[in-house]
Amino acid sequence: TALYGQKPWGSAGPPVRSGWRLVTRVVAVHERAGGSAVGYGSEFRLRDRGRIAVLAIGTADGFETAPVGPFYRANPLRAFLKGRRRKVSVEIGGRSFPVVGRVSMQLTTVLVDESVRVGDEATVPALRLMVGPHVPRVAV
Repeated sequence: TALYGQKPWGSAGPPVRSGWRLVTRVVAVHERAGGSAVGYGSEFRLRDRGRIAVLAIGTADGFETAPVGPFYRANPLRAFLKGRRRKVSVEIGGRSFPVVGRVSMQLTTVLVDESVRVGDEATVPALRLMVGPHVPRVAV
């Protein structure tokens, strides 16, 4: 498992870097007023004025902010927990920015600053096994 960037020995031992990463691009950037709804289903509202980047990745690509798996399908309490979103960040230009709003099938919204531009590369956290087969694999 060390070849895939996982530490089989726990937090101790030598540093290990992940053997893979999921990358996408910023496809749009919008200035939004405070109170604006953001993301799929408009569930998130900006408190203050903000800059929103739209990434070309979504649940169809294996990117999910809600917990997934059979554990959450087993009973109503777990189904409730599934509705709770994890706080997830993406990396753009070497900096971390929070995902805001619900992730849709093909798009993700991120709260960014003035440094982010259309076309910038974004590294997205995702489980290797959850990434859809239609996502291209590039060996480096």
